[in-house]
Amino acid sequence: MRTIGLIGGTSYVSTIDYYRLINQGVNKRLGQKNSARILLHSVNFEEEYDVIEERGWDAFLDRVEYYARNLHKIGAEGLMLCANTPHIIAPQLRKRMDIPLIDITEETAKVIMKKGMKKVGLLGTKFTMQADFYKKMLKKHKTDCLVPAESDILKLHDIIFSELTKDIFTDESKGYIIDLMKDLKSRGAEGVIMGCTEIPLIVSEDDTDIPLFNTLKVHAEAAVRFILEGHDQNLYASPAL
Repeated sequence: MRTIGLIGGTSYVSTIDYYRLINQGVNKRLGQKNSARILLHSVNFEEEYDVIEERGWDAFLDRVEYYARNLHKIGAEGLMLCANTPHIIAPQLRKRMDIPLIDITEETAKVIMKKGMKKVGLLGTKFTMQADFYKKMLKKHKTDCLVPAESDILKLHDIIFSELTKDIFTDESKGYIIDLMKDLKSRGAEGVIMGCTEIPLIVSEDDTDIPLFNTLKVHAEAAVRFILEGHDQNLYASPAL
């Protein structure tokens, strides 16, 4: 079993689900009392956000590299950034590291490609929706990407940081996000990427008939595959009666 290193806290609300889903996935595969080997560095979200706003993404990259190297030193064999937005710096981080980085955009794009979708909507922070890192990855997998209007991008960004990352979920915000999904569908989106790991905590697949891509779940499932790759499950098989 491989050891995975998680850089979380962005936000703690969704990092909790990363920890839960990865452990559940390993236990489902191996049974008995098995759980995942996880090393977690949980940041102070306020500090990291201030670095991005005041000093830019290169400064944030340097900090994340420091956290990642520390995780590698103490045994991490693979790395995950437990949020969508930090993947803005994923290509640069991957070049600096000697261990694999499981990229949430790549894993999500693979799932969408398997569905045969040619155009999808993207919801997330303003960083995620305004930057091109998701669009580039989707285009690489032959899928186009739509985002909301500028005013909606800013409003959703505010909801994410003033409510969802603080474990606050209101019916008003849920309805607003669902309306954004409907608008993306009306513009030609065949499905919608929940490109913020807090969005699946307020809107689920049961809330709409629009196909949704839960990036947190997709990312966690990729982590389970990495952890168990090459693992001899027979070592943990129940003895024959």
